Amino acid sequence: MKGHSTFLAAAGIVASRSNAHFVCIGDGPPEYRRELEAQALAARCGNRVHWAGLCHDMPSAYAALDTLVSASVGEGFSNVIGEAMASGVKCVVTDVGDSARIVGTAGIVVPPADPSEMARAILDIIDGNHRPLSDPREQVSKNFSRERMVTATASALRTLV
Repeated sequence: MKGHSTFLAAAGIVASRSNAHFVCIGDGPPEYRRELEAQALAARCGNRVHWAGLCHDMPSAYAALDTLVSASVGEGFSNVIGEAMASGVKCVVTDVGDSARIVGTAGIVVPPADPSEMARAILDIIDGNHRPLSDPREQVSKNFSRERMVTATASALRTLV
C-alpha cells in the first residue's frame, strides 16, 4: 500500500539527474527490506538510499528532510503528510485518500504508481521549477488544526441532534 517500488523507481530517476539522497524511515520484515534494497540497487540509487529503520523522534526526522514523498497506492488520512507539513516540509504525494486535500497548494500531487511523474515532481521541487507552493505549516494548521477539528465535529454532531 505504501508504494515503495514506485518511490524507489522514482528515486533512481532523480539520482540520475541530481545529487539527492533518500531516506526510508520505518521497519518491517527483513525479507521485505532485502527486496527493497535490491530494487534500489536495480534502480541505480542504492548508494543514495539510507535505511533509517524505526524512528522514535519524528520531529527531528522531519527537520532533516527537504521533501517528504508519499508514494502510497491507497491511503486514508495520512498523518505522516500532516506531520511533515507541520514541520515545514514540502511534500510530493500520490492522489489517493485525503493526500491531495492535505497538501492543497503546499505540495505537488501525482498519480499513484507513476515513477516518472513522481520523479518529475521531486526534481521540480529540487530545482525550484514548480508553481509557487504555499507554506506547508500554514496550510496544515489552517485546515487541520485541533480547533478546526473540534468546531467541525461539534457542527456535525449538532446536525445529528
